[in-house]
Amino acid sequence: MRSVQNCSMAVLVVWATLGSVAGQQLIVGKVQNATTGNAIAEASIAIKDPAGLLEESAVSGTTGSFSLLGLPPGDYEVTVSAEGYLTERFRIAVIPRQVLDLDVRLSPAKVDGQSIEVTASTTRLDPGRAQTSVTLSHKDLREIPASHQTDIPKLVARLVPGAILGHDNLIHLKGNELSLHQFLDGVAFLDNPQRHFSPDYGTQAIESVNVITGGMPAEFGNRLGGVLDIVTKSGRTFQGGSLSLGGSTIVGRNGAFEYGMGGNKWDAYFFSSGFNDGRFLNPPQPREIHDLGYGSRSFFKLGYRASEKDRLSLTISAGGANLQLPTTTAEWLAGRGSSRRTRETSAILRWQRTLSPRALVSTSLYQRYASNRLIPTNETLNPVARGFLRTLTQGVKVDALIHRGNHNIKMGVDLAMFSPNEDLTFDPRELEDEHDDEVIHSEIRFGLTQQTAFAASPSFRPRVFTGVEVEALNFRGRRQGGEGGIYVQDRFSPFRNFTVHAGVRYDRYSLVVTDDLVSPRLGLSYHLPRTGTVFRAVYNRYFVPPPLEYIQLASAFG
Repeated sequence: MRSVQNCSMAVLVVWATLGSVAGQQLIVGKVQNATTGNAIAEASIAIKDPAGLLEESAVSGTTGSFSLLGLPPGDYEVTVSAEGYLTERFRIAVIPRQVLDLDVRLSPAKVDGQSIEVTASTTRLDPGRAQTSVTLSHKDLREIPASHQTDIPKLVARLVPGAILGHDNLIHLKGNELSLHQFLDGVAFLDNPQRHFSPDYGTQAIESVNVITGGMPAEFGNRLGGVLDIVTKSGRTFQGGSLSLGGSTIVGRNGAFEYGMGGNKWDAYFFSSGFNDGRFLNPPQPREIHDLGYGSRSFFKLGYRASEKDRLSLTISAGGANLQLPTTTAEWLAGRGSSRRTRETSAILRWQRTLSPRALVSTSLYQRYASNRLIPTNETLNPVARGFLRTLTQGVKVDALIHRGNHNIKMGVDLAMFSPNEDLTFDPRELEDEHDDEVIHSEIRFGLTQQTAFAASPSFRPRVFTGVEVEALNFRGRRQGGEGGIYVQDRFSPFRNFTVHAGVRYDRYSLVVTDDLVSPRLGLSYHLPRTGTVFRAVYNRYFVPPPLEYIQLASAFG
């Protein structure tokens, strides 16, 4: 017999606290008697996803406490049962990088075999959360029109409040077009993952994404106009195959294929897509001229469960795009036709170790190679620009999560090395020398001081074209640098309905410029249960290093 009217509904408290490691969540909780408040030992807790692909179980201890590890983000159904008590069933939403705290209260059974089923869905709003964020699962993403998911910038413009997709296809967030920080399976790269600089990862391979626009915990550093915390699909969460094709007369055509498979030990997921886009970069012209692009993306993820305490995963992505550079009507009539080619490969090797039912540590080794080549025009009238940018990023990231009493403590370190190579040549053509190379000028040309240009490289040659001073440019930069960050953060409740998020982060950056900063983070929230009102206050200090793209060229001009 099932009864909803006579049940004492399970109390579900979802505390979106410090993130767990690389998308693998820690779920903790306590099972109590709904009438007396006493702990219930030997209670059975089972958690499974609606598709039945993932399932984890636990048994409560003498204090009624239990913990579960290893579930990726998503929606799950929880079943809690104990001898002599009514069975409780309810739904939860597991969020990337966040601890889930369940307070389950079981009612004593009056009739043998009686159980209770709670059909209401868990709210995604957390009264103890200090940050401003929204979490979407792959089911939520499927409800977004396909035209808004062709690449990361379009998806962000749809999801993030205040985000504007400019005519140049760059996201403008809080007044800065380079302020979006993207995490992929717990690892962040400083490169800007937009088509101007490198191919993005493909939105169809996303299992869950947490979009944070305010009150970032200490684990997040660098560009902090917003954070995209992406957890990708795996053979554990997606099994079978699918093929999708799309097209329109405006935004182009695209196709994608994905396939996943998994077992007790191994799981694998593969995704590949291609696109033909007619709106890559649009200058303010009545007509879109020389404005076509095409490319492809591939993504592979392999997982292995070495033991009950150890999980290994390897994530590999690759992509490329060939893009025409749009031009004006006059330049098109003169024969101008430049283009750009971008390539990208990334690899993340992660090892997660469970130290205890309430502690885990994860180590990630990562590498990313990105290149951007500017192909010059092939006619003889317009100035010529050709360039090549290559960035190699290599790093290691270690995170540890400990749940102890009322505290959820997370700490970690992230060390990365950057090796950017930059080449840029500009030839104004049909220009005559009017100055000697050793002369230092202070005239402002192209918004830059000539004196700074000469000091940076003797290859700068001042020239004059029809009375307007321009300069030839032949720049080459080869440097190495790095960045290191260390953080510790905690979330706890000193008294009922009041939650404190506290953390501190130290960053040091060295590439062209050297700087460091200590960044304290503090968030407070107070919940009024009767009215459902939550008061929040946040103080954040951020360390924002310059972007990697052409940083040496930019510094050469001061």
